[in-house]
Amino acid sequence: LRADGAQIISTNRGYIYKSSDDNCYIRRLFKVNHTVSDMKDELLAIVDNGGRIQNIMIDHPVYGEIQTLLKLTCRRDVSHFLDQSSSNDFRPLSDLTNGVHYHLVEADSEQDMAYIEEALNHLGFLVKE
Repeated sequence: LRADGAQIISTNRGYIYKSSDDNCYIRRLFKVNHTVSDMKDELLAIVDNGGRIQNIMIDHPVYGEIQTLLKLTCRRDVSHFLDQSSSNDFRPLSDLTNGVHYHLVEADSEQDMAYIEEALNHLGFLVKE
């Protein structure tokens, strides 16, 4: 299907077919910093306010940009991700940059993005440049 041009994305939970109407969403890149123990609060702050976490990305001083897809859209996805991370010898990507990382977040409206930004800022995770 990919060879025929279909937009198929591979994630740790399987494959996602990306339809052409996905472009009607608002997207924003959030720069955040927190510890591993704060990961649940960060992810829930985003999905509980209408966001869908597309990826995690770091800017490594040697390797440059490193990213991986997350595709977390609800509390169930966050719970599954956290279960996976606790059952393995897990070290988050952000360990390589002392907790600083980025999330590309997708939402239905600018208002949802404002709620997400407010929640991340309230938790002290948002890095303002």
